Amino acid sequence: MRTRLLFMSWGTLLLSTLMLFNSAELDSLARDYSEFGSIHVLNSTLLLYLVVISGLFTVSLIFIMIARNELLKPHALMELVVAFMLLVSFYLLPFLIGFTLYFIILHAWKVMQEEFGFLKKSGVVKNPIDFIKILSPFSIVSFMGIGLVYTAIYNQWLNISFGYALLIVISAITIPHAFVMDQFYGLLFKRKFYQNEQVID
Repeated sequence: MRTRLLFMSWGTLLLSTLMLFNSAELDSLARDYSEFGSIHVLNSTLLLYLVVISGLFTVSLIFIMIARNELLKPHALMELVVAFMLLVSFYLLPFLIGFTLYFIILHAWKVMQEEFGFLKKSGVVKNPIDFIKILSPFSIVSFMGIGLVYTAIYNQWLNISFGYALLIVISAITIPHAFVMDQFYGLLFKRKFYQNEQVID
């Protein structure tokens, strides 16, 4: 339960901060492009409250989970460092760059490292080459799908902008990804908690 609350508060902190620091840019995007006209950015004051509350809740949960041996101290410290780096990048960089930095570079690289470590300990893979072979079919299908969408837009078979198509593709990937990673992190945290109990005993 605490693990899921941590994920929710962590995600709320990042998204609300990203919107708070780039509210003017999002408003401009909604005005200039009709397909983004449905974007409604929350009031800056409400966003600030959301950032503070979710930030305090996230930090509190991390310390509680450390005290209960549900989270390793090095892992918790790394999470806090990554959060700080992301918040700084959201403040300094434009919305799309900050969004890309998190979801493509930091988030994807971090998740792939955890997946590789989990699969290696489980005996499913032995090295990075094995891991790439497992990922390859899904990656190829994803790239082909994205290529078809953008080909359709380029040939005007789909009457939408490339930016809007990108938003649709990200949304389509994010929903199943969220369910799958929720199950994965549940297994990962259970394993870490079990290992901590063995060390304590």
